[in-house]
Amino acid sequence: MTIFAKEAEFENAVIHELRQRGWGDAEVIKNASEADLLANWKQILFENNRGVDRLNEVPLTDGEMQQIMEQITALRTPLKHNGFINGKTVAITRDNPDDTLHFGKEVSLKIYDRHEIAAGQSRYQIVQQPRYARGSQILNDRRGDLLLLINGMPVIHIELKGSGVAASQAYNQIQKYSREGIFTGLFSLIQIFVAMEPAEALYFANPGPDGKFNKDYAFHWVTLSQGSKFHAIFATSSIVEAITYYRLMKVQCPELKITALFDSDIDNEDDDQDRTAFKSEGLVEILEDYNTTYGQKFDLGSHGNFKKDLAARLAHKAPYIRIEAEPDKRLDLLIVVNQMLTGFDSKWVNTLYLDKLLEYENIIQALSRTNRLFGPDKPFGTIRYYRKPHTMKRNFDAAVKLYSGDKPIGPSKRRSASHGNHLGRIASLLFVALPGRAKVC
Repeated sequence: MTIFAKEAEFENAVIHELRQRGWGDAEVIKNASEADLLANWKQILFENNRGVDRLNEVPLTDGEMQQIMEQITALRTPLKHNGFINGKTVAITRDNPDDTLHFGKEVSLKIYDRHEIAAGQSRYQIVQQPRYARGSQILNDRRGDLLLLINGMPVIHIELKGSGVAASQAYNQIQKYSREGIFTGLFSLIQIFVAMEPAEALYFANPGPDGKFNKDYAFHWVTLSQGSKFHAIFATSSIVEAITYYRLMKVQCPELKITALFDSDIDNEDDDQDRTAFKSEGLVEILEDYNTTYGQKFDLGSHGNFKKDLAARLAHKAPYIRIEAEPDKRLDLLIVVNQMLTGFDSKWVNTLYLDKLLEYENIIQALSRTNRLFGPDKPFGTIRYYRKPHTMKRNFDAAVKLYSGDKPIGPSKRRSASHGNHLGRIASLLFVALPGRAKVC
């Protein structure tokens, strides 16, 4: 491993790697302020919307950009900002009299299309040493290390440290910046924060998605999956969270094959129509992506068949009996809320991630998803839990006590699962209690 004694050297190396992987099709933007980035975004919006039915070859004004910023400010939560980015378009009222066709009228501007990741009109830019204005007159202005833009919108903030400096220090720095209020305005669109040093990387969502930074929302799937031989399940607390995680992971881990499964019923009588629309759009996105990846034709009406296809793919059952030898057909990670946590068994599932609280029989059922052993490559399953880890540890101990007859056995001790009882099933798990460090996927 290369040693980077100076943080600046590591920063340049990261930029080089990002550009090698297709992020940054233009010159690196250096020392940009929010005003500089707004001007950059304004130009990209014009270039992507210059047609007669949108901007009619007439550039955006500062007033029109202010209309967009007012919409962003009104959203207030990271989840709603995520919805803004994934909403494809934003509406403005034209105030540029040079656009005689649309002056005084509302036009819809394309901001981002998830179908154009690494294609189409999508633009990927790197900002080096972005400048953040102080959140208070008493505080200092700040500089980040790297900021990654998609179509002019800041979506990933990266803080770096040189060799020998823990990534947790970069994480603490991000937390400090957040407390100081610098991630506002245009910077409120940031979806993912990354804390890195040459030997370790942590990433976490803004929010995670419960509104708080959590440096342990960091996966090391390549290691756990034995080079993608096995599959994993990630259980979240709500459908909104499942969709949010799905979208974040598509951006952060494009090399992984990911999908999501949850109740597909749409309640048109729900008072929260924004939530209903969010779910509906998420279902469509997930099915479209799955169909594209695996050459299927599922729709909302055949969602039940989608679930059956998923189950067969995870269990390596017909028509996927030899799927371990067919990388294009494999699935790395399934995101769920409640489905597949009971009644589904596959020796090919070796990891369960939990970002939800469980108790008693629900813990036993969920943890049993990974306990079918599979030779030397899978002598045990792996569980990682992220939400309220101390509470979950107590809940786990209580479940073991109840279902094991209060026998004193440690949860991480390995024992054959052939006993056929709950104790034997749980004892076969390697239960990894967080917080703790994990490598980024």
